[in-house]
Amino acid sequence: VEVGDLVTLGLGEFGNRHDLLPGLLFAIGHNGKRKTYYVYAQGKTYCVSDNDLGPAHIAFDVYEAHRKRGRK
Repeated sequence: VEVGDLVTLGLGEFGNRHDLLPGLLFAIGHNGKRKTYYVYAQGKTYCVSDNDLGPAHIAFDVYEAHRKRGRK
């Protein structure tokens, strides 16, 4: 991942697809041994580890699937 990438930010329990947000990665830092990633999503800034990031298309795929189910 690089600064400027669109990413999926997992909030709450990992794997809970209802808490996935698309966001913009704007900085990368180090917190001891691990990298930290600074993501801007839904008007807030989050500082997360690599365990909380994923490719951006996942959040959009989940949103589309949820929207299709709601129309039935």
